[in-house]
Amino acid sequence: MLFFLWLQSIFGYLSVTIIFKWCTDWTGRNAPSLLDMLINMFVSPFKVLPPEDVLYDGQTTVQMVLLFLALICVPWMLLVRSSRTQCGWM
Repeated sequence: MLFFLWLQSIFGYLSVTIIFKWCTDWTGRNAPSLLDMLINMFVSPFKVLPPEDVLYDGQTTVQMVLLFLALICVPWMLLVRSSRTQCGWM
């Protein structure tokens, strides 16, 4: 369950943004780079994006929440795994 939440907060979000980018008409302006968006999500999460790099309204807030979920899931998964191993629940 935790692994699925971690996986979806990163790669599920990327899949949704790919579909959103395909369905949006970008006539008259350049489409934002999804690779740069995903890298900047982890490298500089508090950076305000320039208008040409914004894919949708509220993008920064959504990315912050998903990044927080992904970062919380890693130690949580490690603690659950180690506690199960210690107690012999595996």
